[in-house]
Amino acid sequence: EGNSFQCRLREAMEAKRLSAADPSEATTNCQAAGPGGRGTCGSNCEGYCQLYAEICGEFIKKFDPKKERCWIAEQDGQNVGSIFLVKKSATVAKLRLLIVEPTARGSGIGRRLVSECVRHARQVGYRKMTLWTQSHLHAARKLYEEAGFQLTKSWAVHSWGKDMVSETWDLDLGGGG
Repeated sequence: EGNSFQCRLREAMEAKRLSAADPSEATTNCQAAGPGGRGTCGSNCEGYCQLYAEICGEFIKKFDPKKERCWIAEQDGQNVGSIFLVKKSATVAKLRLLIVEPTARGSGIGRRLVSECVRHARQVGYRKMTLWTQSHLHAARKLYEEAGFQLTKSWAVHSWGKDMVSETWDLDLGGGG
């Protein structure tokens, strides 16, 4: 699409593989599916990677193939981004774990991941999406805002050895009910 790289967005997990997977093995596979593995977590790797593994493990244990997905963005044959759509309730979805490798930032991959996640949430009948992020993640927050999400709550936290501001963002997908 006019970019110098070949970016292929694909669904990363299939219902058969998830439902048959051993939970401990599946968590490892899920971690490996994230771009760059443990090295992208930086100095706070232990806490963040533990959270990432817990979210992936829950996704696999409770996977609903009709309502949930994980996508991985590839660039030049390398995993460079990922995002999860997770069922919170029958009508509410959670956008989880948007990650884009530093080498792919600014290329539109994050925007495409968010767009695909929102599109699929609408397609499978969710009425609302929600997400949790941190106020210092400016690029991600910009993508969420561009997609129509609105900041609905913020609160001070001390996580991974730092004082931060956590945020909840919501998106009305319509669909009434």
